Amino acid sequence: MRVSRYFAHPAPGAGVGRVSHAPFKAERADRCAVLSKAPRYMLARLYLLGVILAGCGGSSGPPPTAPPVSVPSPVPSPVPSPIDGSWQTILAVTEQRVSLILDAGGYVLSRGGNQASGVIAVVGNRIEFSQSTACSGTGVYTWTLTGNSLQFAMLGDPCPGRAEVLAGLTYIKSG
Repeated sequence: MRVSRYFAHPAPGAGVGRVSHAPFKAERADRCAVLSKAPRYMLARLYLLGVILAGCGGSSGPPPTAPPVSVPSPVPSPVPSPIDGSWQTILAVTEQRVSLILDAGGYVLSRGGNQASGVIAVVGNRIEFSQSTACSGTGVYTWTLTGNSLQFAMLGDPCPGRAEVLAGLTYIKSG
């Protein structure tokens, strides 16, 4: 019997009879063996390619880092506010001096040996204290300026230390 790629031909003079499928099974087994080796061969090639590319790095320095993500913040006052300057008060309970500097969209609060700073946004008679170095959250107050006296009324502040030195106190201009 002669076997071509797709058909089995009986040998001349063998007559028509039963055709053996053995050649087909052998050919199929050969194709399957080749196919089963292909993925391993491809994986080995990919691994080798990865090793080669890893060795082609241009620098030996640290890998590049993503730029820092900026956090949206209140928009600082574009023009000087009438409350910009240095202010001081005395806490009634502890008799501690508290200094407050408001300037150029920022603030610095000093009490004893402690200091905190952050960003302010002044719109009308409303002021927001945010991005504090001492606590998180935004404190919102209204302010009243009478001569050289500045008072804050708290609308809400998640920072108890900041609220303790701002809410209801009268600051006197010191500079």
